[in-house]
Amino acid sequence: MPKKIFFDTNIIIDLLHADNNLNKPTKYLFSRLKKNKDTFYCSPTTFAITYYFLNKIIKNKQLLNQEIIGFFSEFNFTREDNVIMEKVKTSRFKDLEDALQYYSALDSRVNLIITNNYFDFISSKLPVYHPLQYINQFLI
Repeated sequence: MPKKIFFDTNIIIDLLHADNNLNKPTKYLFSRLKKNKDTFYCSPTTFAITYYFLNKIIKNKQLLNQEIIGFFSEFNFTREDNVIMEKVKTSRFKDLEDALQYYSALDSRVNLIITNNYFDFISSKLPVYHPLQYINQFLI
């Protein structure tokens, strides 16, 4: 049964700027999840951070915009509004960006979160997986 999967910003950046062996599991996971017809989610903040990061690498704005729009066309975006921000401001997360990712994912009723920094989501009500952990537990 297809799942609703939230991708943390670090995973998105790995997918778009993965040119080393450390990122191969993330690319493999993403391709397998696409075949499963899972639904992908990320936050608008992830879109902005990714654009900012890749803008430093890809200087051609037309190419950058084309790459970003094409890639994110496969994603649903979570909500980030005053309701979410109130939860972020009163959360116990050490990193407020992680809190924003978490509460926007929770609000979207995703099934799980994929991140390289699963330890940042220790008190999550949602299952949180590192790409390798998810691959080993569900795809092998």
